[in-house]
Amino acid sequence: MKTYKKLKIYKESLDLAIAVYKMTIDSSLYAEGQRLRMSAEAVKKTIVEAFVEDRQKDIYAKYLTKALAETFETKEQLEWLLENDYFEREKDFQVLYKKYRELAKDIYRFRELVNSNSFSLQSLQVT
Repeated sequence: MKTYKKLKIYKESLDLAIAVYKMTIDSSLYAEGQRLRMSAEAVKKTIVEAFVEDRQKDIYAKYLTKALAETFETKEQLEWLLENDYFEREKDFQVLYKKYRELAKDIYRFRELVNSNSFSLQSLQVT
């Protein structure tokens, strides 16, 4: 793979960041919407950093751990907004929350693959 843009976890995080942005950009709860957007964006950015910053497996795995932590922060922000009646429809919350839960699982699995003996960072080199 020559680019992070082909990683499933990157594509998922990008789609979710866009969905969060669209859902919160016209928010009357400006600060809360801003925090959620920043958290969603951090997931995507950390996946990019993992790919381009370092070619050592342990460092790569640490970035993926950070991306995983960012998904949990985003889920926490979503829960807080639901508890404070931010979402007009609970279904909006449920859809986003479920997708972030799936993304967390995918990041976890990818991190485990990176940590395995069968994984080679050479297959992810940028040319």
